[in-house]
Amino acid sequence: MDDKDAINSGLPSSQPAMDAEKPKSGGSAPNGSPEKPKSGGSAPNGSPEKPKYMLLEKVKALYTMLQPLLDRFPKSAKFTLRARIEDSVLDIIKLLVMQNYRQTDSERKQLMLDVIANMHLTGVLIQQAIIFKYISFGNYEQTFGLINEITAMAVARGKNLSGGCNENF
Repeated sequence: MDDKDAINSGLPSSQPAMDAEKPKSGGSAPNGSPEKPKSGGSAPNGSPEKPKYMLLEKVKALYTMLQPLLDRFPKSAKFTLRARIEDSVLDIIKLLVMQNYRQTDSERKQLMLDVIANMHLTGVLIQQAIIFKYISFGNYEQTFGLINEITAMAVARGKNLSGGCNENF
């Protein structure tokens, strides 16, 4: 992972990322010429490059989507329900970043369980905001689609870390 990838992923360049490509040994291409660093932007077929941390990118998208909705909360709820929703999503982002620095799959799996629990908590808090009519039903459907997608990705990641067995999933 070069410094540019580290900056784009939000991770320090001195730490290897969990999903990052591992550099090839030798430092040269198979034909003997020196390897060129990969440039970001697009894949060889011209399509945009997929982010390496899809789950983190989805949660950041959720946070971005929620901000205008949370700004509409009445003053009486700004420091209670609104703050809990925002804190919950920020905790998920923190857990996903921390997961990249764990050494063992069991540590990573535990953090993924925490991510899943916080996603469910976020969903419940947003349902309460709907009940109190702080968020419209149309925004609720869009938000919950993304929450369900993130939860499914986190469960899949947890199962992958468990070696495919369903002991805690």
